[in-house]
Amino acid sequence: MRVLNFDDAECVKAIPSLSSTPNLEELSFSNCESLTEIDESVGNLRKLKILNAFGCSKLRSFPPLKLPSIEELNFTSCSNLENFPKILEKMENLTKLELDCTAIKAIPDLFSAENLVELSFSYCVNLIEIDESVGFLIKLRLLNAFGCCKLRSFPSLLLPSLEELDLSWCSSLENFPEILDKMEKITRLRLQYTPIKELPNSIQNLTRLRDLEMVECGMLQLPSNITLLPELRHILFCRTPNQDEGEEKLSWMESSNSTLHASQCTISHGIFPNLFGWFSMYMEELDLFRVNFRFLPDCIMECLLLKELNLDQCHNLQSIRWLPPNLETLSVTCCRSLKDLDLTILPGSTKEYYNFRRLIVDNCENLQIIKGIPPEGLSATNCLSLPSSYISMLLNEELREVGRNIWRFVPGSGNCIPEWFHPCNNGNSSVSFWFRNKFPAISLCVFLGALGKHQIAFYFCPKLEINGNTVNKWLLENKKYWFVQEAEADHIFILHEKQMKYENSVNEALVRNKEWNHAKIFVDVYSPRGWTEIDMQIGIHVFKEKNSMKDVQFTNPYNNVTGESNSVDSTQQSGTSIVQVNLKRISHNYSRTF
Repeated sequence: MRVLNFDDAECVKAIPSLSSTPNLEELSFSNCESLTEIDESVGNLRKLKILNAFGCSKLRSFPPLKLPSIEELNFTSCSNLENFPKILEKMENLTKLELDCTAIKAIPDLFSAENLVELSFSYCVNLIEIDESVGFLIKLRLLNAFGCCKLRSFPSLLLPSLEELDLSWCSSLENFPEILDKMEKITRLRLQYTPIKELPNSIQNLTRLRDLEMVECGMLQLPSNITLLPELRHILFCRTPNQDEGEEKLSWMESSNSTLHASQCTISHGIFPNLFGWFSMYMEELDLFRVNFRFLPDCIMECLLLKELNLDQCHNLQSIRWLPPNLETLSVTCCRSLKDLDLTILPGSTKEYYNFRRLIVDNCENLQIIKGIPPEGLSATNCLSLPSSYISMLLNEELREVGRNIWRFVPGSGNCIPEWFHPCNNGNSSVSFWFRNKFPAISLCVFLGALGKHQIAFYFCPKLEINGNTVNKWLLENKKYWFVQEAEADHIFILHEKQMKYENSVNEALVRNKEWNHAKIFVDVYSPRGWTEIDMQIGIHVFKEKNSMKDVQFTNPYNNVTGESNSVDSTQQSGTSIVQVNLKRISHNYSRTF
């Protein structure tokens, strides 16, 4: 007999003598919950390769082991097993030892199992000691000590084959083990929920470490010696303050190959330049949410590949007077101290290589100066301190042609949309026009305002209908900027050609053998806060630069009767049409098309 299986045998209370089966290679009695006794002959099966005692919850002891052929040994969930069995002979073939969820108090000398590849003793809540031999298992690849809450120390490590080390939830472990020499195989290190306060300088011996997780550890700030790890690409650093520290010291930081996120992170002055110098070679996204500084650190200029920069809720940030050379998007929402923002081209840069495109400054209540206009997009919701002269410049007719790719969401000026959208208060619920050949390049303008002094929260979706066929919703080029805003004053949203995308092809809605096609633009407005009264105006502008005005009309070309419901005589030559709708109500569970 080579295989013997007692799995799930609830009535089995003892494993009898197996002396008559000397050739046994596999023995399994997992989930024998009534098992309390194992005959000593089990420890003398010299040809046994696999021994599985998983889930024998009443088993308190195991006979001494003399198993020279053993390859896998599993005592997982033997929750009353307090002592590892004595090893009487070398187990040179043992590659996998599982002791998870047992009651053992000490990991014994394992020099007799020097070829171990996997060693796991997670959730051993009574474990207080690990023999130093564990740190010298040269073939060990996986070492898992997750959840050993009473473990106070860990032996020094010289594990050249180790690939993964998990010390998470070792809630009494205050010191990280010394790394005695280079360990070039380990790529991931987990230290979540440990009181470890610092990493030793020998951490630099983990030369290939790529992932480092330090969630709710004892460190007050990101350790500076992580800059000694040349291949580190992902960091997760998060710490909740204790009762005495207060909310402002909550820290969270995460990085990836091209992204670095830091939330309310306490980063020491000395490490900041080193840290960013370390990331600057590859970083494309940088998130410094609620990081406490007054001015943008100069070292960020070294991030030559940086495309997106998030400084949201950096409440002490006062001024930004330069941008990294290849930055495309800047978000500085809710920066209540920000007063000055300079978007102009850096000295030595040229317009050809200036990549900045989008700016989001929502709820920067004290922002007074923005130098320059982002080429593609600006959102400035509730920036009520911006001077009217700057808002007027943003809405200036000169941008009608040269700035057709800019989307803008800014405080309203004069309770109406820009003058180059000539008003037409005819009471209709949509903007309507006719076109032939191809769909024209247009700009959409929406004025939304609260009736009364209360704030309004809303979002809206423009829709297009051609010849009675819906071409679904327009989509923003980047959905990240499709948002819900709570406005304290009237606001104007201008969406241009580049940001208008269609879920279905416009050509599919065109009618064959018909010269003119009828287009209607609707705007659906939604409120997440129930019934809200709003004042809305919508309008379009056709760009002459890309369209022949002979191919676009605002009156029905098949109808010679003047006064068509959507005709706007005063704006036909300018290619603009407006509809104004007042005193409408919107709801979170009901939307009305305006």
